Amino acid sequence: MNSGRHDRIGFWNPQIYHFAQSSNSPFTALNSTTDNNNLYYTSQGNTVYNQATGLGTVDFNKLNSAFSK
Repeated sequence: MNSGRHDRIGFWNPQIYHFAQSSNSPFTALNSTTDNNNLYYTSQGNTVYNQATGLGTVDFNKLNSAFSK
């Protein structure tokens, strides 16, 4: 991300969670609509973030565009 933007992003956690909740999210959640259980973690379904899969997979082009706005 830094090399693509040619500058530093800095502390990005608040921004990526904001982007994840937007309608044009750069993240594709890896969760089910009923539950997000695996061998180590139990979670509710249909959430933006869970301990097992995080925010999901990222489209770096969309993420770079979101940081450029």
